[in-house]
Amino acid sequence: MAIPAYADPLARSGIDTFVESYCLDCHGDTDPAGGLNLQPFDSSSIAKAAVDWDTTQWETMLRRLWSRQM
Repeated sequence: MAIPAYADPLARSGIDTFVESYCLDCHGDTDPAGGLNLQPFDSSSIAKAAVDWDTTQWETMLRRLWSRQM
């Protein structure tokens, strides 16, 4: 049985690296764009809350990334 990506430590470290590399310039502690502060983001929390996780904000971010708005 395959490990879901959100539960795989290697995938999580890749997510954290992506957020750090591409998101924190605009969405860090100081005046975060759109009020979205990703500085405290920890992808390990995804695995813990996967069942009850509200994905609305992340789906919006993904759509904006795909459409190159972010």
